Amino acid sequence: MKIVFDVKTAGSFHSMPEWALSETRKALPAHEIFSVTRDKLPDHLENADVIVCYSLPRELFLQTRNLKMLVFAVDGIGPQRLYPELRNSSVPVINSKGCRSQAIAEHTFSLLLACSRKIIPMGKTLSPEGWWGNEVTEGYPPGEISGKTIGILGLGNIGKRVAKIARNGFDMKVLGMRRGKGEVENVDEVFGPDGLDNILENSDVIVLCLPETENTRYLIGQKEFAIMKHGVIIVNIARGSLIDTQELVGAIKSGKVAAAGLDVFEKEPLPADSHLRTLPQVVATPHAAGVTPHFWERFIKIIIENVKRLESGEELLNITDKMLGY
Repeated sequence: MKIVFDVKTAGSFHSMPEWALSETRKALPAHEIFSVTRDKLPDHLENADVIVCYSLPRELFLQTRNLKMLVFAVDGIGPQRLYPELRNSSVPVINSKGCRSQAIAEHTFSLLLACSRKIIPMGKTLSPEGWWGNEVTEGYPPGEISGKTIGILGLGNIGKRVAKIARNGFDMKVLGMRRGKGEVENVDEVFGPDGLDNILENSDVIVLCLPETENTRYLIGQKEFAIMKHGVIIVNIARGSLIDTQELVGAIKSGKVAAAGLDVFEKEPLPADSHLRTLPQVVATPHAAGVTPHFWERFIKIIIENVKRLESGEELLNITDKMLGY
């Protein structure tokens, strides 16, 4: 089979390293394996059996003739990647679910603790003598998350890891939301989507771990902020479209939201004039929660195994439900 990798990007962390390509070739010696830049991808589309990429625009997908498997190096595929022609095709779409879960869960708590302990404001108030002034306690003092209630929206691989750390590491009460209600390890109460208000009303911390779908866009807006506890901390490591940014800014300014830890934004890169850049209650990172040197070793194992399964006719790993987007 012809396997084409289009995962060379401007950022080194997101580009497939040479060792990973070499390991893939060693594991699949009978296959042709190419690593190309996006501008060269069209030269390989017609006879590619497998394509590995971050996204494949509609016009490029329509040029494929022999595609047997499309692999995206992202967890939640989202509606923008699943245009009708791909969604209605017989081509299985594979995601990288599980490859970044630990890194994102750890990043979640990095943001949460930075918000709770006011790490950024404290760092900025250091005087030349190496001490800090009373202004660091203005608004709300550095706090603790231990013993508090955390509401986790989305209980996939990432949400489950967040729940495990919250409960076992910080003795937090864990509320969670998922499509199916059933019990989930380390979660005290599991709600379906109809239980969102219950979670928002009772959580001291809210973490968004949901994929981007037509149903999750602006999941958190004016109504949802209104029913949250005063002084809640929000962490979003999922997708920026899940929160109405304008309403979030208003909730922060009013004190309803004490702090927000954000790794994702409605518009990326974050606009230079965004209020989120200047609010001292915001701890922000540039969509980097999933950056980890361990991603590629995990991801190529899925690719290698799936190529073998494709040959033998076995069920593939990490298949995306093209109707749901994850």
